[in-house]
Amino acid sequence: MDVNELISSGLLEIYCLGLATPEERDFIEDMASRHDEIKLEIDQITTALEEKMAGEKSAPPGLKDKVMLSLEGTALGLPPLLSSITSKDEWYDYISAHRLSPPENYQPVHWVDLPGNDHLVTYIVWARQGASVSETHEDEEECLFMMEGACIITVEGESMQYGPGDIVSIPSGKFHKAEAYTDMLLIGQRIKI
Repeated sequence: MDVNELISSGLLEIYCLGLATPEERDFIEDMASRHDEIKLEIDQITTALEEKMAGEKSAPPGLKDKVMLSLEGTALGLPPLLSSITSKDEWYDYISAHRLSPPENYQPVHWVDLPGNDHLVTYIVWARQGASVSETHEDEEECLFMMEGACIITVEGESMQYGPGDIVSIPSGKFHKAEAYTDMLLIGQRIKI
């Protein structure tokens, strides 16, 4: 992964929020030690988060519980975080351990929301060939991880085809459409910004 891919992956935001896995943290810290652009991006993200928090007088009720859930991660059933080093095996293990599957004759889309919190929404989508979803998220960045099949994703009029193992990052406020080119399975996460 090069510098620009890392910056646009959403992984730096996850790192700055303290939600990165140990492997992701090691990877980012190594990249930051070798690339000034990564250091600058981390500083800018950290500054933006600090400015957002500066207006807060006190922690909202329940914040401690939410932070503890985030820190304890998958031990409480929270799904893995998507990043550029996400593996299909990690997700197949999660899906299997939680016995997730679509109904036998679903049409055209079966969507399952996974455990999350106020800042992170995770879901699994099984879609039949030809199914499509169009949407815009004004205050969330979205990351899609293709597990099986293929789809065409159009963001602000630019279309690309994606297949197993591909990750798509969609910035907030961008209209996008996903169309199943074949039957497919994907994982999605939206991070509130």
